[in-house]
Amino acid sequence: MKDACLSAKPTPPHLALRILSSNFLLFILVVAGFSLWRHGYPMVWDDTSIYKIAVLAWKVGGREDFLETFLAYIIPAFSQVTAGGYRPISGILMSLSILEIDSMYPNWGHLIFVGCLVGGLAVAFKSVASRFIKSKLIVYVCLILFMFSSPVAQSNWILYSGIPVLIPFFTCIGLMVYFEICEQPKERGSKLWLLALIVIFGTWYREFMIALPLLILGMEIIRARRITKVALLAGVLILFCLFPTFVPYLIFKISAFISGYGLDDIEKGALRNGLLLPLKPIFQLGNVDHQLSGALTIRGEVSRHLLSMPSPSLLIMAFSGFVSLALMKTYRQINTGKLNFEGVTSASASVIGLVSLAGIASSSAGAFWPYHLGILAFILIAWTIDSRLAIWTVVFLAPFYLVYTERVHLAYVMMPVVIVVAALLERCWIAQQFGATLRVLQRFVASIAMIIGVLDASANPIAVQNVMSRISDGIEIVGQEFTEVPLDRPVAIIGNALHVDELRLYLDGGYQILWTVGAGHDRPWDTIETPEQLSRFLKAKLPVGDVYFLDIRQDYLPGKKYYHQHRFVAGCSVRTDDVGLLHVTRVEYFMPDPLRWFGSREFFAFLGPPDLVNDFYYGPSSRPFYGKVEAEYHLYKVTSEEVESWIPLGQVSLIDGNFLGFSIVSQNGRFFAIPVGEGDFSYKRVCHKSYSKSFEASSFDEIKEMVKGFTAR
Repeated sequence: MKDACLSAKPTPPHLALRILSSNFLLFILVVAGFSLWRHGYPMVWDDTSIYKIAVLAWKVGGREDFLETFLAYIIPAFSQVTAGGYRPISGILMSLSILEIDSMYPNWGHLIFVGCLVGGLAVAFKSVASRFIKSKLIVYVCLILFMFSSPVAQSNWILYSGIPVLIPFFTCIGLMVYFEICEQPKERGSKLWLLALIVIFGTWYREFMIALPLLILGMEIIRARRITKVALLAGVLILFCLFPTFVPYLIFKISAFISGYGLDDIEKGALRNGLLLPLKPIFQLGNVDHQLSGALTIRGEVSRHLLSMPSPSLLIMAFSGFVSLALMKTYRQINTGKLNFEGVTSASASVIGLVSLAGIASSSAGAFWPYHLGILAFILIAWTIDSRLAIWTVVFLAPFYLVYTERVHLAYVMMPVVIVVAALLERCWIAQQFGATLRVLQRFVASIAMIIGVLDASANPIAVQNVMSRISDGIEIVGQEFTEVPLDRPVAIIGNALHVDELRLYLDGGYQILWTVGAGHDRPWDTIETPEQLSRFLKAKLPVGDVYFLDIRQDYLPGKKYYHQHRFVAGCSVRTDDVGLLHVTRVEYFMPDPLRWFGSREFFAFLGPPDLVNDFYYGPSSRPFYGKVEAEYHLYKVTSEEVESWIPLGQVSLIDGNFLGFSIVSQNGRFFAIPVGEGDFSYKRVCHKSYSKSFEASSFDEIKEMVKGFTAR
């Protein structure tokens, strides 16, 4: 018997399965796949801002001694709070990028470096998911649902201005360490230190990492039901995350004391900046402070964005499986008189979820309450599967209702979301409560749900690659169009989209780039938002140079149009010559889940550079089951210094739908009358006289008199 045991070896099929399911192979495949997926495509916004700084660094020197220059950046990174917040690790990585970039196209070294982080996340997430899911196959389904989800795929295109994969990576390895602490208490000491280092390093990268010790504290209290060493450590780490500048400030203070310098003795430098570090909580630093400094606003759109990220068919089918399980469980508990907390929770989640689905199907497009109910139902479902998943979802999702900027950041919440969905599908698959026929039907529905979910997620990297590359190509084409125009005098280009600044990548110093929008960039002095600003600029510029309006048009969402359109072109503010259409960027991509095509356009995923979400149309295509990203580039040459003082900002309000055959509307303090039946109101059509007749006045009574006078003739 002993010899038989010693001689036993894995059979070839089992050996192959072990190799295929190994973490090492997964890591290698992800690193190679990511590097090949991203290689050969240029940088996009936000990375291009780092590239522009790098180009300046080439001109002024400092890149010859790479290591010495890089080390000189480290201490200053810890001595300042940037516009984003206190993020010294992020600053160090950006400094490394500035020194390492040598082309618009990412090199293999950097791709492999980031690919290793992405591969590490895949392995770490698989390990965490395996704590909640027993089936290896469903663990891999869960892995695909997360790694290929739209926010993860979209954010992974960014390589230099930040490495978005780090937040979920730190979270997963932090949870791995915590789970090992719980399972191996004898080795707790060293792992507590490792957990602390992960949280500290992560917090200095992004302030969101305060969510990790909060999550561990919640899990530990639920697990132990008392205060443990892990809970105490989590509490200390929460304080550290709340005041991330305290430890660096203390170190700078000690350094100043040892060196004998005081604040008055130092005129400038990292030490002085370090002594001036604000000892404030994270919600009073950087972007978070900016969002919370005004009136408290609950970001109701967060629930809808989150629920629109996974495949809708997958969510509906997984929920239908949960309802059937919950009904059977509740029915049996009622019959036996043993209705417990889990049964009540399951029944409540089913009812709330059904109300949510009914509300989504019947309510208006702008209603958020059905999606809030959907989130509540989801949290209750997570609790029935594993209370730790419910805590994870709540802790990682709650901050976004107060501080929300971009949809891609919800990638952090996608971790518990896809684990809950996958674990629910596993429960549906192994359920024994039903007869043979119903059990087969349950498994069939779970199988279809997984297939649709995997196909839907797998389409995202392909779509992201197409959208990102087409956007980059379009900007380059527009830049080339400008280079073909003879440059006799300095040229100023005033555009209405953030990415107009990307033309600097292809134009020399003879061109000045300005915006009509003041948000989303860091050069307020290059913004022209008002007629007064435009008038002053033209009077100074036109005598010595040329000024062009670059109108980047799209079918704007109603709430975005009046701010993001080119207000001076739409408002006919100044005389121009129409140079023509320079280019049309258009890309369509297939959506395997047909339900996506019927979703609200406002909550489609924009698969381009996250900050350019307002620069392009994104939503359903005219082709069924396809999405589309689109923008048109029109060019106008300014020929006059005289600027109209009125511009078409603000919503158009219908005052009278049919007054003597005319529709009367108001916009931005003015009143207009256009013939009924000649389309929607557009001031551009008014100023170009493309209506058969139109009137404009400063008051409602005046516009009525003008219409009466015309119809009386």
